[in-house]
Amino acid sequence: MRSLCDEGFTVLVETSGTHDISKIDPRARRIMDLKCPASGEVDRNLFSNIAHLKSTDESNSSLVRIEDYEWAKQQIAQHKLDSICPLLFSWVHPLTPEQQSKV
Repeated sequence: MRSLCDEGFTVLVETSGTHDISKIDPRARRIMDLKCPASGEVDRNLFSNIAHLKSTDESNSSLVRIEDYEWAKQQIAQHKLDSICPLLFSWVHPLTPEQQSKV
């Protein structure tokens, strides 16, 4: 990342939001997911990452059900995400049972 930024490239890093983003080169633009309940990974969200978001970053929520949308709206209000960075919503088609992880 540093080398690409040093060369003048625009660097985008998309992260699941489950790892600390504070170590990412500050010149890189981060697209951080907030895992919604239907993902089965909501407990893995690292909410401390929100403090490291900048106006050039983005927060993404992938929605499967209306409950995910309601949950995402609640997180936006609670953490004032709309005043920090642009917000993205992605619709995700639910996985079939055969596609789901057994872990």
